[in-house]
Amino acid sequence: MTTLELRPEQTSELAAAIAATQPGASTLVVLAPGSYALERSVVGGPLTLIGSAGAERTVLRSRDGDDLFKIGGTGTAMLLRGLTLTGGVAQAGGALEVVNDAALVVEDCVLAGNQATVLRGGAVSVSHEAHLELVRCILRGNRAPRGGAVSVADEAHALVDRCYFADNQAEVGGALVVHDSAIVLVKSSTFCANTAHKARGGGALFAMGSRSRGPEVRSVSSLYAGGLDAIGRLPDRPAELVFEHCLRPPGTLAALALGTAGDNLECVAELEQVAPGLFALRRGAPGSGTADVRALDPEARDLRKQPLVRDGRADPGALAPLVPGEVGAPTPPTGALP
Repeated sequence: MTTLELRPEQTSELAAAIAATQPGASTLVVLAPGSYALERSVVGGPLTLIGSAGAERTVLRSRDGDDLFKIGGTGTAMLLRGLTLTGGVAQAGGALEVVNDAALVVEDCVLAGNQATVLRGGAVSVSHEAHLELVRCILRGNRAPRGGAVSVADEAHALVDRCYFADNQAEVGGALVVHDSAIVLVKSSTFCANTAHKARGGGALFAMGSRSRGPEVRSVSSLYAGGLDAIGRLPDRPAELVFEHCLRPPGTLAALALGTAGDNLECVAELEQVAPGLFALRRGAPGSGTADVRALDPEARDLRKQPLVRDGRADPGALAPLVPGEVGAPTPPTGALP
C-alpha cells in the first residue's frame, strides 16, 4: 500500500496520487486541515482519503467547476472519511459519480453546494451495478433535475445510514431519487426541508421505475419531515417502497396507494434544533422511542457522536434528542421549523 500525508499546499501531489491509482494497488492519503482545490479526478483503483481533523476543517473544492471524482470499473473502490466536498458541478453526480462495478463508501462527511446540471444526483450519482454506502453524512444545499442530493439508478445498490438531508432541491426527488431496478436501504436517517418542484415529486424521496421494472426502497427508523409530497413515485410504474418504524407526514401512504409495513407513525414531526442547522425529534413528541432498536447496533452513534439507543429506546432519524439539562442551538420560532 502507498501511504501519503499531505497538506493543502501539496494539492498537486494529491492530484497525482489519485491519477496514479490502478486496480490491485491500494493508496491511502491522510489530509491535514485546510482547503484543497481539485480538478476532476478519475479514480482507477483502491483509494482512501481521510481528513485528519474531520469534515469541518478539511475541505475538497472543485477548482474548475467540474465534478470532483469519477469512480468506475471492476476492482475500483474508494473510501472517503472526515471530509467536506463542495462546489462540484457535472451533468450527473456533481461531487461524486460512481459507475459500473465500482464501490464507494462515504463516512462522516459533508456534501454541500454541489450540482448536477443535466441528469441526476446533485452530490452523488451511482448507476449500473455500482455500490454506495453513505454513513453519518450531512447532505445539504445540493441541486439536480432529479435527485437533488443522491441518485441511485439502473441495478446499483445503496445503503444510507444515519444521514441528514436538508435544503436539497430537484424537479423530482428533492433529496433522493431511485430509478430502474436499483435497491436502496435507508436506516435511521432524517429528511428535512428538501424541495421537489413538481407536484407530488417527492421532496424527500421519489421512486421511478420503467414500464417493465421498478426499484426497491426499504426505509427503517427514519424521519421524513414536510408535507404530503415528501414521498412520491411515478404513477403506473412498478416500484416497491417499504417503511418500517418511520415517522412520515400525514396521508403519505394513502396518497401513494401503498400499504404499510410495520409500526409506522404518520404525523407532523415536532422538531428541535440540537446543533446549528440540525434538527431532531423533540423529546417526548409523537414518535419518540419508536425506532426499531433491533436494527441498530447498541453502540451506534448519531451525527453528534451521541448514542442513538438510550435505555433500550431510540427515535426515528439521524439524531438523538437532547438529554435533560443539555442545551442545543437556539431553536427558531415554531413557524420557522422545517
